[in-house]
Amino acid sequence: MTSSLSHVNYVVVSAPYPLNVHVALALTLAGLALAACSTAETADIDQVSPTLETLWTAGQPVGIAFSTIRKGAVDADRFYAIRERVGDGRALVAYDRRDGAEAWRQTVVGPCTVVPAGDVVYCPGDYLYALDARTGRVLWRHGTGRAEDSFQLVDADADAARVYGGVAGAADGTGRVVAVDARTGELVWERTFEGPGWKGIRMAAATLAPDGDDLFVSFSGEYAPPAIYSAAAVAALDPATGTERWRVVDGGPETDREGSALAFSGDLVLYTDSGGQEVVAVSRRARAVAWRAPYTPGSFSINAAPVVAGGRVYYTDTLGGVFAVDAATGRRAWAVERPGGFFTQLACGGLLYADDQRGALFDLGTGRHLGPLLADDEAIPGQAASADGVLYLSASSGVHAFACTG
Repeated sequence: MTSSLSHVNYVVVSAPYPLNVHVALALTLAGLALAACSTAETADIDQVSPTLETLWTAGQPVGIAFSTIRKGAVDADRFYAIRERVGDGRALVAYDRRDGAEAWRQTVVGPCTVVPAGDVVYCPGDYLYALDARTGRVLWRHGTGRAEDSFQLVDADADAARVYGGVAGAADGTGRVVAVDARTGELVWERTFEGPGWKGIRMAAATLAPDGDDLFVSFSGEYAPPAIYSAAAVAALDPATGTERWRVVDGGPETDREGSALAFSGDLVLYTDSGGQEVVAVSRRARAVAWRAPYTPGSFSINAAPVVAGGRVYYTDTLGGVFAVDAATGRRAWAVERPGGFFTQLACGGLLYADDQRGALFDLGTGRHLGPLLADDEAIPGQAASADGVLYLSASSGVHAFACTG
């Protein structure tokens, strides 16, 4: 079901995480707030922010910059972030990368994982929305025809003019992926996922491989909802037809395994498994798990993909663990532990940015903690993205661009 819209005031977006994750997230946020007010910062921890050149600061301070969507996005010209304020709603805002000038804003209800592709920005929610990247105008929206469905993730192939969206059926627990025409929003194909003994599906990612040959889908198959036991799965689809080429399932009826957003390193497809408390690497050639790398027992992740940079894989967890492992083997290069916990991570220059109460910076090579990015305890970080040696950050204090050094 597709409709072309000339003027839309609101883009309604559904929350992409199950209730148990929202509860855990709320508890973790409370812990982070307490950590920020406690004496957990001991004498061996640098209290001074590292010297990162501030390129610009824009936007007005807001009461809340937090969203369950912690990943911002950039294209050649703009940085996209969710800005929100108590009593004032939530908006997707596009900022000029050169000076932080606001290009446009579109009111949204709920989180929105932004995916820019050329002159279009895609935003999944109750519909899959396509917005003009220059103006924010809604070009089209694609729906499934079922009110209980929601789009939770999206990727786009500009060359093939296709957009891929992961759909969760709230009523029946089904999980599926659709491909729609990038020009019109019309359905091209649809693929539904099932497994032996599975009673429901939780979608985590639908991401094109860097070479464009496969569309990888990450999801969890539930054996006894709500999420008592589950297996994590990575499936490779033909991007043109949706035909499933192969699938790797990790876990079974007596395990707790979770899929997540995906990252790639050569032959490997990587995801964080919060149930198994490890990063998992799947080999495309072998069609099997290549290695596993553990993180702090008892922690979880918010659908965050690990980061690949310089032949290593970097990941963090919600109990303050920060890890680097060899991308080929999974062998640990270094690990550090910090007070509080982290939600996402990204690399910029020689730095690893980890999203906590103030935004922590680490040296990629050694793991040395360089200090908080935000010196003000009240400046809570929100969405972040990096490109061309610049770190873009939306925080409660405003929107910032920093030149990465390290």
